[in-house]
Amino acid sequence: MISLSPRLKQELQETHCHCPGPGKFQGEPASTFIAWDLVCRGFVDEEIDQYSFIRYPHAPTHEEYHDAREAGYCGLCIEEAFESSQFNYGVMVYEDDTGFIYGTILATRKEWDLLQNELFRMVEYRKEES
Repeated sequence: MISLSPRLKQELQETHCHCPGPGKFQGEPASTFIAWDLVCRGFVDEEIDQYSFIRYPHAPTHEEYHDAREAGYCGLCIEEAFESSQFNYGVMVYEDDTGFIYGTILATRKEWDLLQNELFRMVEYRKEES
């Protein structure tokens, strides 16, 4: 796992960094950016319409760390995203009609299943209305 030095981690925590997210990730944490990168590279466990689900844990790569830094996320936010993937069940990401990317961390299998069922019903309802 990629890790920050204890001194740098403490420094970043003291500043209470919460990166706003660049461009189409505005307001989203580094975990959304990293998950979307995985989706774009074909690492999706399940899809429902435009909603993509990725099961954790995810072993981060130096390339993902570098890409997130280049996008404007700080080291602490990236490390938190990688650590989060060790303690949660998965993540769901999607692109809205205007091109913005959003993500939701799913802590348990139950949350995963509930969200999938809800999205499946919503997508089916939209199809019936069309």
